[in-house]
Amino acid sequence: MFTKKQIKNILEKFYLSCNLPLEAFEYDGTLISSFGNDFNNSFDMHEIFEKTKQELTIEKKDFVTVTVNNARFTGCFICCENNHRGLYIIGPYSNMKSNKYVYKPQIIIPQLISMLRILGNDLIEEKKLNHYTYSLHVKKTIDYMDSRYKEEINLGDVANYLNINKCYLCSLIKKETGKTFSNLLNEIRVEKSKELLKENNYSALDIALLVGFNNQNYYNIMFKKITNLTPLEFKRI
Repeated sequence: MFTKKQIKNILEKFYLSCNLPLEAFEYDGTLISSFGNDFNNSFDMHEIFEKTKQELTIEKKDFVTVTVNNARFTGCFICCENNHRGLYIIGPYSNMKSNKYVYKPQIIIPQLISMLRILGNDLIEEKKLNHYTYSLHVKKTIDYMDSRYKEEINLGDVANYLNINKCYLCSLIKKETGKTFSNLLNEIRVEKSKELLKENNYSALDIALLVGFNNQNYYNIMFKKITNLTPLEFKRI
């Protein structure tokens, strides 16, 4: 699944995105890695781990939240398909505004869990890409998209640029990436939009247009399809 280095990378990215402490444990309770947690001495993390694991196992939910001394901890299994890969525990945080712990309303916790899953999936996809060498035509296609995603581009444009048959290029992209030309382009555009969403300077419509989508509704649909979050949910994390 993930190496310790990869899990540490996930924890760091999650903390930098959400400003929430996060720890990863082996299934037996051994700490794998921790990031952003300055409260370790204030809580019995082994007790919190055991309680979280027990509730996850019994209730068979995607995540559970436990409360200890007015602080909240939310746990989920690292791997949805294999519980024995270990657990993530987010916290401490508070669902009430206070100065002691980071404030996060309970309503956005599902989105935080989705963020963890997305970070994990990104690493899996990155690993796949690192072990697979695309042909020159597909590499140039992706480079073309990445540099011109703001423009109205289509498969014919890229085929002409590469001076190859459009149908051949279409089959080549599908064979090597498992995705269509449109899928790849939409993924690039959605990824570029994430940076703009965090800046708080643009409306959703502005962002949609800036990254090459013709309208906000289609952008929202593609963002949800690719990330499992709406743009607004991602912005609030």
